[in-house]
Amino acid sequence: MVQASAIAIVYTDESGKVKQQEIPSGAILIAGEDGTPLIAKGHLDSGDDIAKQDLFVGLLSGIGRVGEVFTQPRTTSSTSINSNGFNRDTITVENREPQIWSAVLDGFFSPLAKRMERRSQRAVEELLSRPNIAMVPKGTKVSVTVNSFLSISR
Repeated sequence: MVQASAIAIVYTDESGKVKQQEIPSGAILIAGEDGTPLIAKGHLDSGDDIAKQDLFVGLLSGIGRVGEVFTQPRTTSSTSINSNGFNRDTITVENREPQIWSAVLDGFFSPLAKRMERRSQRAVEELLSRPNIAMVPKGTKVSVTVNSFLSISR
């Protein structure tokens, strides 16, 4: 619900020049039709835009992660034996068959996801800094109550 009052009157003078004149607070009140509460619609609610940013970055990160998983070795094992003060280390790595598309996915989408995450964070911060305004749709019938005499200078 909106509680509104006019703060100024804008008009065109005799020479065609647009003028604005402040009016006293409460001099003109605006309500819904027949004095009912005036209902406005919210604009600039950034929830959907933030969710889209999050989904996009998540998708890019997921694709990059798929490529990273397929380029990792299949198995890795490490053995360390200590006998009479001598250490013996054995490391076994079994590589997968080279998968060029996995490397392309990892090489392309992982850095892209990091860049897009930074851009997304800036965009989300900008969206959150915007005021959430409410507007009365064009064509809405309203009641205007004038509570005092007004003198318009021409």
